[in-house]
Amino acid sequence: MYWAECENKFCIYYEGGKCTMDSICINSQGICDTCLQVDFDEGELHLKRAKLLDQLERQYLKSMEHVEKRAKMLYPHTVDDDMSKTK
Repeated sequence: MYWAECENKFCIYYEGGKCTMDSICINSQGICDTCLQVDFDEGELHLKRAKLLDQLERQYLKSMEHVEKRAKMLYPHTVDDDMSKTK
């Protein structure tokens, strides 16, 4: 059995990057006509949004720490002077 590649993780027929349907029909807009979307209630969506936002904020803070460390390495006197001015 051939399972067509699929990128829609919210379709009930999606499994591991493939469509589990025996046959599919793609419409003129390139969308599968047999796709059925999984519904999430507001509570689940709220938790997912909060989790993703938290993850993005942690990544941002980590990248800013890296930038600050790198700047101190490249310009040790300038960065220390600028930081003391802001305190």
